[in-house]
Amino acid sequence: MTFFKTTKNHCFFVFLKYNKVNRLNNILICQVIIYKFEDNTNSIMNRFVIIVAGGSGQRMGSTIPKQFLNIHKEVILMKSISAFRLFDPAIQIVLALPEHHIAYWNELCSKNNFKIEHFVVQGGITRYQSVKNALETINTDGMVAIHDGVRPLVSRETIKH
Repeated sequence: MTFFKTTKNHCFFVFLKYNKVNRLNNILICQVIIYKFEDNTNSIMNRFVIIVAGGSGQRMGSTIPKQFLNIHKEVILMKSISAFRLFDPAIQIVLALPEHHIAYWNELCSKNNFKIEHFVVQGGITRYQSVKNALETINTDGMVAIHDGVRPLVSRETIKH
């Protein structure tokens, strides 16, 4: 999500109008729509967050990827997802995970009784490909935010802006 704030507290959000992917050139084609947004966040029709969580934990020296570790007795990725759900109960959450982590994520959700509705999509080799795969699942107009799943302490203020 990109936004611009003026001195009069008006926000301008850049929306992506969904178009199909040009498969020949492997390019995601989006029409950019600029929408003037004042203080009422409820006026936006469709809002999405794509949460990417493709890390392996290698740099940390962990056998468990960072997004699946616990922080204050809660799985980091669950805490990230919860932050967006608490901010906007209507936001649609798309989670991009490596294929080999999806079954483990489903087990963690079951074990932790994690019930926040979200859609899991297979990520790609790179963050770009993971975001692209997630964007392809969104087939309607709306505002899309991209968030790193291992940043669970994102504030309401940051999400708002």
